[in-house]
Amino acid sequence: MTRGKARQLTEREAQELDDLYLSTYSEAYQEAFEKPLKYLHHDTDAHADDELRIMAAELGSLEIYGQYWCLMELLAQRKGHYYDVSQERGWQFLALDMSTCGVHMSAEQCKELVSKLVEFNKLVGESFHEEGHIVCERISRQAGRYAEEYATAKAAGAKSARKRQLLKEEDT
Repeated sequence: MTRGKARQLTEREAQELDDLYLSTYSEAYQEAFEKPLKYLHHDTDAHADDELRIMAAELGSLEIYGQYWCLMELLAQRKGHYYDVSQERGWQFLALDMSTCGVHMSAEQCKELVSKLVEFNKLVGESFHEEGHIVCERISRQAGRYAEEYATAKAAGAKSARKRQLLKEEDT
């Protein structure tokens, strides 16, 4: 075979590649978003967060700060990044998970913590009130960024592999 001008993709092939990219991206995004995060972005000035400072002042303790970050870590680790507390059993599991470093939290204490965090917009109120799900927009955004990076790379790889295959088929 002589090397000449590189073959151009047909319109149908180009459309196939675009469709493949979109379907792969969509599936990969959903797959990645559901996975636990391996890393939780935590600013070095998080202690200066106005809502957390006000809550700590109201409670007379920095305990809320530790509880908040413990909950953020737990949400980041969970598939889908939320806790279902629509039934009492969910609160019991959350209390077990929040009981760490020798500090016990009851389901009632978890309810008080979550209510306070919803009140100060640290958790998504609509998800909590309507579905009984504990959701943090901060964690969802981070999961979304990770999922977008993963999906973009996976879709680009699938599209590139298929393009090479199409061009190779023509050469043989």
